[in-house]
Amino acid sequence: MKSLLKKLAFILLIVAVYFAIWRDFRGLVTTYTVLPQIEYSIQNCDQYSYIDQEKSTSFDLYVYDSLTEEYDYFRYTTPAGFYFLFGLVMIVLLQARKIHYQLMAGFHLTLWFITILIFLPALCLYPPLLHFNTIAIKYITPFITFLIITMVLSPKFQKKLNL
Repeated sequence: MKSLLKKLAFILLIVAVYFAIWRDFRGLVTTYTVLPQIEYSIQNCDQYSYIDQEKSTSFDLYVYDSLTEEYDYFRYTTPAGFYFLFGLVMIVLLQARKIHYQLMAGFHLTLWFITILIFLPALCLYPPLLHFNTIAIKYITPFITFLIITMVLSPKFQKKLNL
């Protein structure tokens, strides 16, 4: 019973930190890293683009494609969001080891760093590269999160990976 209460207290702490601090931090990083790259590209690159920002952590980006004479649509959501929170809560509930927390945080933060680095070259040189952000956020993030949760659930899987 004491163990369950500790888990629940830790989960409540994670959720509180996520909603009180982490979400705002993600918005600030997006505001000061990704949006300036878009503004720079609008002013200095041959690509014409504009954004429609809903929240501080997500926006819609439209980049003009001169070949089709239409706008390509890209959705950006800052990584380390819901799936990060969900993954942390699940590995707490499943009594994961330290390595699982490190894998979860490491993956999400690495993906976040890559998506930030991709923006300016993608906007100025090759806009279809922005599809990587969409694929990473929509597909790779849930896949890796659930893979880490599966690792916690399956000792056989951990043995095969030598964890």
